Amino acid sequence: MVPLLGFAGSRRRTGDGRIGKFPLVAGRGSCAVITCLGIYGLPGAPRDAAAVFTGR
Repeated sequence: MVPLLGFAGSRRRTGDGRIGKFPLVAGRGSCAVITCLGIYGLPGAPRDAAAVFTGR
């Protein structure tokens, strides 16, 4: 998502097809939230997966 936002927000690469300021800021904000939630959920993921496979 980060490279896509960089590409879509670049006037040099996309010219007049560049996305506006609001969609760019909203996209960056949602990307930050999704990344933080993913990092927050990583420590418990192996334990949760083991519980699913062992039935505990």
